[in-house]
Amino acid sequence: MGACAGSQKCKDGYVQVAVGGVGPVSKLVEFFGFKDDPDFQPFGTYPSITRAPGCKDINDPLPARAAKFRAALDEYCLSHTVDEVNQQFSSMGVPVSPHMTYERMLKDPQYQAREVFVDCFDEVTETTVKQVNMFPKFTKHPGQIVRGGAKYDADTADVMAELGYTPEEVEALYEKGVLKKGK
Repeated sequence: MGACAGSQKCKDGYVQVAVGGVGPVSKLVEFFGFKDDPDFQPFGTYPSITRAPGCKDINDPLPARAAKFRAALDEYCLSHTVDEVNQQFSSMGVPVSPHMTYERMLKDPQYQAREVFVDCFDEVTETTVKQVNMFPKFTKHPGQIVRGGAKYDADTADVMAELGYTPEEVEALYEKGVLKKGK
């Protein structure tokens, strides 16, 4: 168990922070002003900011070093936006990733370049809606979106025919109330 929450609250959302390894830990210790703090000595020789030895419960109190580090990390993240934390930590080589909301995904350059979302006509609302594209994308056998969400009962006759039911048997199931007609 580490001293970080992992999922850090920012001004406008959350980031996932993975603090481990001498490089990222040392960079954050220095960034937070703990380079000369006695609790962080000898500087740069530890691979993690850990809980007390033998800690088995995440609710156990943090040791002084971890508590200071956690407080600094929490304070920094809470006083900055997701983009600010992501930019700062990334530039330092600290593993960080924004939690992707739907709005962030729609604007993200990587999502756009990979065409993660496509526009489809939705028969139910009779409007164009965004939906997730086909993944993974294969060159020899590409997937295809044929439509958005279908109206209730749109495919019942076809599915029942594929299962071997005759049109008369399907109609009988409608009459008995086993199947329900769409509007």
